Amino acid sequence: MILLTGTRRPFGDGHSAIHKVPASAPLFCTTLGLPGDEVADPRFHGGADRALHYYPAEHYQFWSHYWHSLDLAPSPSPFQAGAFGENLCGHGWSEHDVCVGDRFRLGDTLLEVSEPRCPCHKLNTRFDYSQMALQVQLTHRCGWFFRVIEEGAIAPADPLERVEQDPRRLTLARCNTILYGQPFNRNDLSLLAQHPRLTPVWRNHAKRWIETGVAGGWRKRLFSHPATSQ
Repeated sequence: MILLTGTRRPFGDGHSAIHKVPASAPLFCTTLGLPGDEVADPRFHGGADRALHYYPAEHYQFWSHYWHSLDLAPSPSPFQAGAFGENLCGHGWSEHDVCVGDRFRLGDTLLEVSEPRCPCHKLNTRFDYSQMALQVQLTHRCGWFFRVIEEGAIAPADPLERVEQDPRRLTLARCNTILYGQPFNRNDLSLLAQHPRLTPVWRNHAKRWIETGVAGGWRKRLFSHPATSQ
């Protein structure tokens, strides 16, 4: 497991803490995450429900292949651990086999999966590619957030081990499909709206769609950053 933290700094036309650097020694993780790790906008990052962001290391090979296949200009951010602003990067788990509410042991901590990561326009700037956030959403290669159930020390060599699988078996990929990859489906949306371990933000998105029959808008989240070069 690679542990990463970052501080808030100028980014694009604002600020971000997406720039993460690996830790070389164990860190004590609290319910609010790792020491020294900052967020630029607490409305969308950080807090008890988004204490740690995990990104599967396997995805980086996919993005390198994607870039090569489309003959895109070299990314200013190399496809390696930390590029997506994650705190944890490791092998063996993906959005297709991890479920909301699953619990994992990492070092001395007990973690619980709280929601899929919703990609935003800052990824477009990070990789200098105007479609990046959209492609992350469409391919389900978004990573996810953990809440911390039991605080404790995490060392870079610690394995991530699932110790409890949520009985509802609602995978993170399925969550993304329900909210972003298919037309209105009341039964599927109810799986999100009624899931007790899913964050209120995600539950409320599903509830509003059920109540109004109108899907939430993506444009501002995915494209509101100044245009990139490709």
